Amino acid sequence: MPTLSLPDLSGGYGTVGIIMIPIGILIATVPGLVLGLIYMIFGFGKQGIVAGSRAAKIQSIMRIVAATSVFAIFQSAAMGGYGAAIVVSAMQAAGVLTAVLGTALAALSAWRP
Repeated sequence: MPTLSLPDLSGGYGTVGIIMIPIGILIATVPGLVLGLIYMIFGFGKQGIVAGSRAAKIQSIMRIVAATSVFAIFQSAAMGGYGAAIVVSAMQAAGVLTAVLGTALAALSAWRP
């Protein structure tokens, strides 16, 4: 009977880390690029929710959208309102975290005790 074991991933962590660093830096320095794609994919437009989009479906399920909900913040951000600062800051923090984690993975893969 074959035994189950975890695959050896020790060689891949460094490569993943090195890829994560520039992606994190890009997200942190140009968050609007990533956010524009997210808004477009989900259907948050400059004029409001795009009819027939994922955002429209979510809104129809929610019925009443609270002003402090994540949905309302994304809608506001896409329209250039108060949510923009919140979402951009969160995206920049995510970018920095991605770059830091990538650096840690790359460093740990190179470290040999």
